Amino acid sequence: MNSLTRTLILALLAAAMPISGCATDVPAVAEHYRTQHDYASMAKLVAELKMGMTKGAVEGLLGPPTYSPTEGQYYYETDKTVSTGDVEMTMVLVVDYESAASSGGGAGPVVNSRSKLKSFFFGPVGE
Repeated sequence: MNSLTRTLILALLAAAMPISGCATDVPAVAEHYRTQHDYASMAKLVAELKMGMTKGAVEGLLGPPTYSPTEGQYYYETDKTVSTGDVEMTMVLVVDYESAASSGGGAGPVVNSRSKLKSFFFGPVGE
């Protein structure tokens, strides 16, 4: 192998390696959020959410939701709050799932671990 070929191979390998500090260790960040519910971890994890992910995959990443105001909509709270005048709001991830057909001829559409993520919002929520 000549010097030019070796230099090109090394350059390609260097370009393919992630730049230090840019790559997120998703499992470690997810575990930190699941135990601390911190804003910084959630801000990084939101980038991992993709439309069509299953509820099981989202909960595998974030853990169980903090709150569910209605079937199919789930809130993941963080430790950060923001104030606007007299109102204090918590920074929250709100996820909505598509309902799946009931498999027992029962009460109609349900949300289960195979339900798909149809929308999400990360920002301040006040109730």
